[in-house]
Amino acid sequence: IERVRKQIEDMPVYIHGLPDASSIMESSKSLDQKIQKVEDQLFQKYLAADDEKTYAAPMKLYMKFLWLAGEVGDGAGDVPGNPDFAPTDQDVTVFNMLNRRMQKVEAEYKTLMTATIPAFNKMLKEKGILAVILNPAPVDGMK
Repeated sequence: IERVRKQIEDMPVYIHGLPDASSIMESSKSLDQKIQKVEDQLFQKYLAADDEKTYAAPMKLYMKFLWLAGEVGDGAGDVPGNPDFAPTDQDVTVFNMLNRRMQKVEAEYKTLMTATIPAFNKMLKEKGILAVILNPAPVDGMK
């Protein structure tokens, strides 16, 4: 998501001076809003300090899974964990609830990557502009 959003952010550099620049920018902003909607379900925008009590926004899925893993596993941050015992029924219920939400977000992400962004790329191609890269090759052997 971050790589795609960075390419959209850089779009003005590549379309500067083109006759359709304003319509391309409108489409770019619309696409970025759709991508941001998916990302916002996973991560809160603002994390203040290192303590959960100081977060400026409610925790999103990533942090909720992280805390749940800390509670039932070896711990996380100031959560001591509970690795000697099986997860409680409440832990399992919370996991199942979060997992359903994650499956919904994954479906939205898949739609972005397989339909929404390819449609945007088709529009760019018709205007003679390079497409947004979805799966860039690893850099220097990084995966």
